[in-house]
Formats: sequence, structure tokens, C-alpha cells
Amino acid sequence: MDIQSLFNEIQGLQALVLQIAKREPEAIKKLAGVYYQVFKETFTVGCKSCPTKAYGKLQELTIEKLIAMKTQKFRLKKSALINYPAFSGQHYSHHNITDEKAAEILSAHPGLITSFDEYPTNEAGEVDLSLAVSQPEAIDPGARLTPEENEDLFDSLGMTDDSTGPEYLSALEAYLPTVIDELQAVKLANKIADMKAEFASQQGEGAGDQTEQSEETATGEQTEEVINDETKNEAGEVENKVKKTAKAKK
Repeated sequence: MDIQSLFNEIQGLQALVLQIAKREPEAIKKLAGVYYQVFKETFTVGCKSCPTKAYGKLQELTIEKLIAMKTQKFRLKKSALINYPAFSGQHYSHHNITDEKAAEILSAHPGLITSFDEYPTNEAGEVDLSLAVSQPEAIDPGARLTPEENEDLFDSLGMTDDSTGPEYLSALEAYLPTVIDELQAVKLANKIADMKAEFASQQGEGAGDQTEQSEETATGEQTEEVINDETKNEAGEVENKVKKTAKAKK
């Protein structure tokens, strides 16, 4: 199970909080499964307070903490407790050790490697402290979703052929904060920016068409007014000529 899915499972337990408090079997079974996926350990199901404590421990996890846990390269044995620096009162266990701190401790005290269950090694089989801190790969800020990724995302967000562009855009904006993969987050942010630019362009074209129609209408009205004025003038001239002719006959 990937980290995002696991985090969703943790969040999903919130809907079962009442069932967990009532110690309903199915809810406790679900809690125990998620707890093991995260911590690789179990809690005592028959214990009155253990399920509640396990639930609280899971809910304390942020997505950042979960990522750190699941990508950690150095793991202390569950029984290990390291006091470092010596006599400092600072203790490290498998619950709070980090790769950075493990590398620092092992650099100063290589013999403590026996306290670790897991650690990275180089080609020679030696402990590789250089791998303690992961070096993130450079991410292209202009990365875009592939057609396949866009199609999968469209479906996963519950969009259908009847969904409108603005509906899809709103769904993307709501989904973005939940994305933990940096490259996918960049791709999604660019998708949102591209859609907004496209909508703005369409609105601009629509406004331009309306302006052009308004100008044509105004021009037509002005032409009509000129024609009406000319018609009035011509009628006035004819009337004057009739009056002059009538006076001449008298």
C-alpha cells in the first residue's frame, strides 16, 4: 500500500471512532490492521484502553510524519534505547529516531549498529551513512500530466462525460492539497493554471464578441438616425417648395 493510500486509511478511521469506543469487533479489526500497516506492531485487543490509545497514536500522524516513517532507512530494534549524547538525558528509540540522528550517532559510535534492525549498506556490505539523508531528485517546474495521467485523474475524481470544465477545475483544486508526491503536485498545479488560463481566454473572446456586436448595433442605430434625419430634411424641403408654389399661384 502506498503512503497516500495508507494515510487515507488512517483518516478513514475517524468515521469509526464511536464503534472503536464501543469496541465493536469489525471496527477493532480495521483499527488493528491499519495500526500494523503503519507501525509494524500490534496492540492488545483485549485491553480496555489499548484500542483507544492506538487510535489516538494514529490520528497524531501528519502526512509528513508518515512519509518520514515509511521512507526511513535506519530502524532501531524495538528493545533498543540509546542515550545520546552520553549523560544528556536525551533518549532515542524506534519511535523517535530519524535517519539524520542515526547517521550522527553511528558516526560517533559505530559499534551501536548492533542496536539497529535495518540500515543501508554500500557495495562492500558496510554501513552506508551517506544514504541516511535522501537527496530529492530535481523536479521540472514545467512538468505536465500525460494524457493517461489526466484520464486516470478525471475518473478517480468521479468526473463523467457530463461534467463541466469548471466542475473539473473545482475538483482539482480541492484534490491538490492532498497530493504528497512533489512531481505529481507540480503537474497538478500546472494543470490547474492551464485550465484557468484557458477559461480566461475564452471569457476574453466572449467579451470581445459582445463588444463587436454592441459596436455594430450602435453603428446601425447611428446610421438609422442619419437616414431618419435626412428623410426629415427632404420632407421639409418638399413642404417648403409646396408652400412657395402655393403662394406664387395666389
